Amino acid sequence: MSLFVHLRVLVARAEVESGVGQRFLKTGSTINLTCIITQSPEPPVFVFWYHNNRMINYDDTAKSETMVRRAGRNAAISRLIIQDAEPADSGNYTCGPSNADAVTVTVFVLNGEKPAAIQRGTTASLSGAAALSSACSCIFLLALVASSQLKR
Repeated sequence: MSLFVHLRVLVARAEVESGVGQRFLKTGSTINLTCIITQSPEPPVFVFWYHNNRMINYDDTAKSETMVRRAGRNAAISRLIIQDAEPADSGNYTCGPSNADAVTVTVFVLNGEKPAAIQRGTTASLSGAAALSSACSCIFLLALVASSQLKR
């Protein structure tokens, strides 16, 4: 007796809207970052935002706000808004959803400088090791269930 199992594994992905790794803004403008989580059957339990590796979701400043909402069947959106940006707000901003790898964008808040004068760096996102481990665990569990069904 054979049992065929068709397994479709969805691995949630996060990206910062517009896909640009760097943003250049003038002092006094609004930083508006949108993190789109796709291929996610369930919305993330949480989405943490970090500025230079420091979580900012619960900062007591009136300058920033965060929100998360469902966007369609397999997607969610998290938005970080920082009013009246200043050079101290420059740096790496990371969107860290509970169900996907984090994604980072670099923001430069300029005092009249031209963006071309800034040396371009690279941005990074965390590895997919957690997603791969979850997928392997699901496959193992399905194989275990399938083999126990065959023994009956």
